[in-house]
Amino acid sequence: MLTVWHASDETQPTTARQPDLRGHITVLAVDHNPILLEGIAVLINSQPDMELIGTANSAGAAIELYRKSSPDVTVIDLELPRSTSISAINEILSTEPHAKLIGLTTAEFDRAAQQALAAGVMAVVAKDRLGDMLVPLIRYRVR
Repeated sequence: MLTVWHASDETQPTTARQPDLRGHITVLAVDHNPILLEGIAVLINSQPDMELIGTANSAGAAIELYRKSSPDVTVIDLELPRSTSISAINEILSTEPHAKLIGLTTAEFDRAAQQALAAGVMAVVAKDRLGDMLVPLIRYRVR
């Protein structure tokens, strides 16, 4: 079984199906909304070539989980409360310059999106477009 880490105030592993490691894309999801994280989990885990390896609900937890899991792609909310997503993006990219990060925002192109793109995220997706945009974008950015 694969260990899936869910990071928040406490980091707790759970088990998930064992991925096919040949060409398998691992994804870390970061958002303050547990319902959105669950939706991302369903979306990613329904793909035969993808596996959600962890979730986090804060910038600090995202950095910790990124270091533990080294995902192929990190999907990060650009509007995390009580923390700054940009600081998490900068921290991850400072230790892993080739990290693949995709920002999530409530608006197509807002100030947070501009800052995230300037900081080094590969793309920004509006949360209301996740269903049709996230999976193809992950595949495009990883392959």
